[in-house]
Amino acid sequence: MLYLCFILTALASTAQHSKAIDCPASAQGPISLPVRNVTLAGQHVRRGLEIQLGTPSQPLAVAVSSCRNNSYFYDQSPQCGSLVTDTCIANRGGAFNENLSSTLTSDAGFGAFGNRDPQLTMDDTTMLVNTDTFSVNSSFAIEQFQFGVPREDVGDFSVLGLAKDSSLLSMLRNAGDIASLSYSLYWGQTGTSPEHQLDGGLVIGGLDMAKAVGQNYTTSLNRASACPSGMLVSVSDMTLEFPNGTSASIMGTGVGQTVNYCILPEYPLITMPLDLWDQWVAAYPQSATDGNADARAGGQPNVWGLVYPPSLAFDGDLKITIDNSLDITIPGHQLVQYYYTFDDNGDAVVNGSVLELMINPLQDVNKNDLPQFGMTFLQAAYLHVNFDDDTFTLWQANPTDSESLVAVGQSVLGCSATPTTATTSSSRSAVATASPTHTPNATLSSGTIAAIAVCVVVAVALVAGATFWVLARRRRSLRRGAAAEGVRPSDKSETGGYPPMLTQKPELDASNTGINHSQKRPQHVLPSVVELPSERYE
Repeated sequence: MLYLCFILTALASTAQHSKAIDCPASAQGPISLPVRNVTLAGQHVRRGLEIQLGTPSQPLAVAVSSCRNNSYFYDQSPQCGSLVTDTCIANRGGAFNENLSSTLTSDAGFGAFGNRDPQLTMDDTTMLVNTDTFSVNSSFAIEQFQFGVPREDVGDFSVLGLAKDSSLLSMLRNAGDIASLSYSLYWGQTGTSPEHQLDGGLVIGGLDMAKAVGQNYTTSLNRASACPSGMLVSVSDMTLEFPNGTSASIMGTGVGQTVNYCILPEYPLITMPLDLWDQWVAAYPQSATDGNADARAGGQPNVWGLVYPPSLAFDGDLKITIDNSLDITIPGHQLVQYYYTFDDNGDAVVNGSVLELMINPLQDVNKNDLPQFGMTFLQAAYLHVNFDDDTFTLWQANPTDSESLVAVGQSVLGCSATPTTATTSSSRSAVATASPTHTPNATLSSGTIAAIAVCVVVAVALVAGATFWVLARRRRSLRRGAAAEGVRPSDKSETGGYPPMLTQKPELDASNTGINHSQKRPQHVLPSVVELPSERYE
């Protein structure tokens, strides 16, 4: 069977190669940047995508924006309003100091950007435009990188713009540095213990095959929807998975009964329609907040999550089923994290008396909003976006330090990149090649990636089958031994305090978010919230 997989992969690769032509420019392999805790000027620490700007380079922690085509970085006037400046700067991911860069030039104002982000109602008084050196690492830099400097609040985080008409992606492909308008993202892990903390990474022009595991799900970008990123997915089930092996679905059973979600990498949490949250509480009553105003995280960076004493914090996993095709399981150690804020000095301060559930139930002014999958989702899912094919792909993420970079070719132009597969022991450093040589017809096509995915699934199935056979033999042996000694094996039906396995999902009807209030709500009340900060990204 595996031999057949290798043949299919080779055929898929050969079929793509037969169509390829020489590229007009030398296209190199993908560019990798780390997602990690970034030490900013002033020794503040902020987790985000690490970039280096200016000469000498200044570190910034930024978000990956799926809605912005240009990049926007706050400077020493970070538009903090009533917030203490150091607190605000730390939350922004740092403040670029133009006066310390010898290579910075100021452009003619917002008009120099063209009209790439028309949804931003900016002018020359509310947005400056600068050009400076954007360093990926010591051997690769973009010397003329144009970015906006906000003169009003346009979002909590500085952002690297990677929407469809991204100026960064266009610049890199036109220069021959990447072969496709594509990127991949894994946000890493931010659990409460060191073994559940891991750097993530952004790969521009390709993907990191070490971070993807199992089958994938690919669908077209949907720009006709209310999802600003175009990454709209249909969620067919959400299941709470408890440590004792039981589970509880929080969605309905009707045919075609799904909830649409928008993947938004720049948003920190996962939002949830209130009906689903009611079913969550019904399955896990400890999550009820009873209207306690202190149950909402009131400070950045993860505002509006729910906070609980550790004894009441959710200790299971959340399995999300996409379009009845792909399961993404968010482990409990990523779903429940430390609740921290930035103090007046810009230092991260952990509130040790509570833990934060990274779920934001939608209510009040947000009750009809399209639900969002943010950074928390991308701590369990690996995302690849290909604007040349106008598609995006999801895998269950493989939490590993290893890195295996693969360039993705641009099939529309029949252009392929240099074969670049770098395997390293750590993903903590950016990877790029300064002066690549051109070898045509060597990147992975979408057909090759699909064939590899099939082979991975087959291999996993074979391993699982062998494991099941071994365990079955072992269980039979244990039963024989237990019978001989008069000992009864443990009864797996005991729930140990968790809700029993549900044999039927609760029934819910359709509404604005894909469900409605057909069931009577449990008697709990959520504290009120104001408009979601995420709406400013749209």
